[in-house]
Amino acid sequence: MGESLTDFCKRYRVEIGEEPRLLPHSSRSWLVTDTAGKRWVAKAKEPEETTPERLKNFAVLYPPFLYPQPASQPYDPYLLYPYIEGTVLADGPFEEGEIIDQVVEIIGRVQALMRSLNLAPHYQQTLRSREPGQEGLTESRFSLGWLQAMNDQQKRGRHREIAESLQWTEARLQEWCSAVQSRGVWTQAPLAAYREQIQKNFSMHVPVVGSNLCHNAIQPEHLLLCPGGQMGVLGWHIEPRPRFYMVYTYLVWSLLHSRRADGKKYYQAFLAKNSNTSFYEEHHRVFALCLLEQVARSCRDQATGGFQPREQRLEEAEQLFRECVENLAKQEKKAAEFMQS
Repeated sequence: MGESLTDFCKRYRVEIGEEPRLLPHSSRSWLVTDTAGKRWVAKAKEPEETTPERLKNFAVLYPPFLYPQPASQPYDPYLLYPYIEGTVLADGPFEEGEIIDQVVEIIGRVQALMRSLNLAPHYQQTLRSREPGQEGLTESRFSLGWLQAMNDQQKRGRHREIAESLQWTEARLQEWCSAVQSRGVWTQAPLAAYREQIQKNFSMHVPVVGSNLCHNAIQPEHLLLCPGGQMGVLGWHIEPRPRFYMVYTYLVWSLLHSRRADGKKYYQAFLAKNSNTSFYEEHHRVFALCLLEQVARSCRDQATGGFQPREQRLEEAEQLFRECVENLAKQEKKAAEFMQS
């Protein structure tokens, strides 16, 4: 039998004073109040998850947003961290232009953080070298052999992440197409044409710079508007994904939950703006990918009584998906004609 939440908290000297309760928008995270009145979050996890260890490494990288700071060990059945005060963005103005701009900036900061994760051991070693008796570490971390090994490790990591992003996309694409077809959703969507476009193109898996590691669920349910104007980022699962995945995960979630009368036009404008300067095809491929992923998820959740988008939003999502596929076909035709000219 697994360890109870009460016994787990006791291991970290957190004596539960009130009955733990599930947090809003979550099925795995409990709000725990200890006998001193301090609040904690305990999130159920698999022992092999690597996210808690990466969260611990954030401490030496100083991200410009609030995040869970683990009080527990990576191999524990729960991630325990001090509660972060704030309003869940899903309950607030998640589709206001100013908020979306702020989220896009945070996503850029997350990307920078992912690029720097491999430097965390370097910084940790630097800090240890300042401890009495550890002065030799300073010289070893600047040795040519150490730097070469670090560079090789980084290259291997990038190659592995690109391969994992490709494998994840190929596996999920078949699953999502089956889900929307079996539920009778998106009857006019050109799914076969989109799958062919994805299979022929590899560039969306290659990061523009650094790494394609990302927070795989950047959506308003996992973002907090905190006192003092800061933003908090929760719900961390760090995995490789296609480029621009975080931006379109947020925008597609917002479309499906939109309170706006002009939802399709509003979010269509973000795609047009993003793809107007560079990487036109990648923006369209990944926007379509996120549309398909989240509509397929809503089909799955229908059986368990989860969130169901309004019919209007599903139709708008299908229209946007179809437009993305059509625009990609036009670009492909233009490229072919250019090569023949």
